[in-house]
Amino acid sequence: MAAGQMQPGGFPGGNGAPGFNNGDQSPFGTGVAADSAEYAVQQFLEKLKGGELTDVADMFSRKATGLAKAIREGKASEGKISELKSGVAQSKALPAMTLQAKHVIILEHGDGNQGGFAAPIQPSGQGRRGQGNRTKPTLRVQFTVIQEEGQMVIQDIKINNTTAQIRQREPRKR
Repeated sequence: MAAGQMQPGGFPGGNGAPGFNNGDQSPFGTGVAADSAEYAVQQFLEKLKGGELTDVADMFSRKATGLAKAIREGKASEGKISELKSGVAQSKALPAMTLQAKHVIILEHGDGNQGGFAAPIQPSGQGRRGQGNRTKPTLRVQFTVIQEEGQMVIQDIKINNTTAQIRQREPRKR
């Protein structure tokens, strides 16, 4: 295999672990500790991408809420699963936060065509000389991970589809 090519089912620098293929690497990179909150999310993402959501109950907290509870109980709709899959596809992990023993991990959807993350900027109004304020649509998936019985498990999953205003710089007056 040539340098820079990936093994089938692997991710760059990985050991060929199943789940991240076709150039879709883990949003956390390759050095994820097995006892971390990121590892719990990564394991779930592998199952999600492989379409193996039948036996994932042990990855979720007994006190799971919202979408996490629906997935744990096998009651999540195909629409929500599809929305979750598109939200984590080509995603990038933002810096994790810990709030009152809860680890909050946010994955931001990447736009493969633009080479960056978040959707391309769309004009949304006219301002001076046709340069109006522009918006930046983003799709983020937020995982809340807690420790339960010595294991990191997912307590909640939220999908946020937001649009952030981007203020353009005004040209300097001379």
